[in-house]
Amino acid sequence: MFNKNFINNIDNFLGKLIFKSFNSFRYCIFDSIIYHKSLKKNLKNNEVIMNFNNRGFCKIKSIDNDDITELKKIFLDDNNASYKENSYTFKPSLNSEKSKNLIKNIIQKNLSEILKNLKSYYNKNIYLTNVELKKTFHINKEHEENEYFNNFFHIDSYLRTHFKIFVNVSDIEEKNGPTEVFDLLKTKKIRQFNIFENKRGNLQIPSKIRSYLNTGKAGEVLLCNTSLCLHRATNPEKGNTRENLILTFVSYPGPSDDLFHYEKIDPDSIWTNKNSITKTLAKPRRYSEVISLLKKFV
Repeated sequence: MFNKNFINNIDNFLGKLIFKSFNSFRYCIFDSIIYHKSLKKNLKNNEVIMNFNNRGFCKIKSIDNDDITELKKIFLDDNNASYKENSYTFKPSLNSEKSKNLIKNIIQKNLSEILKNLKSYYNKNIYLTNVELKKTFHINKEHEENEYFNNFFHIDSYLRTHFKIFVNVSDIEEKNGPTEVFDLLKTKKIRQFNIFENKRGNLQIPSKIRSYLNTGKAGEVLLCNTSLCLHRATNPEKGNTRENLILTFVSYPGPSDDLFHYEKIDPDSIWTNKNSITKTLAKPRRYSEVISLLKKFV
């Protein structure tokens, strides 16, 4: 009987060998089939969706200044806002109804159009599955070889139906440690330069392959398929920080067209780091689960 680790290693090796991907073979099969059977037929003449499909990320409509001001207050209102709570990061609590309603209103007011277009692209409902406010601090030199806040290049190991929206809560320049992303084509090229054993934090990336840095003013928004694009959070320079609102969504053939449907089922998963809904909808563990979900998409 093969053990689980052996099967996973073979699965990851085949993902690299056949698809030039950092993801598993079973996820690559799912992603490839839904792309050719459905997604590429749903592109239409929409520049944002075209960029998201072809590159894996793109800037979208900015958030209103008044809403950004209210988001900043969540950091300021917490008495521990300067405390490096979790190894160079601080995540203010989102337990209050005021904070939850603020973020839900921001989504409905500012992101409804792009989420509607993404629903047409995937041809399935879109659900909010996780919300995170994060303040990131400079990593001291003696700790730079360790990973504290996804500061090593990686992909999120989910199906391509999983994606994120990053909102700048403060102005972000290179000194603030912006998110760094490689597009779909460059991610595949980088995969070819790395053997199967290369792990996050030890990837070989040729200097000629240039990345995208998500710099911009407070309120600017990046849509990114973090399951397909190699990315990391860069280290802010000493004395500087980065503040982001990170929204996770999953396209899923669920019965409800309510974007916030899963908040009613498991609110802790949406508003804390539990994040179990995302895993339930976009991280099938077995081939049988992948095939079952695939049938619902195609």
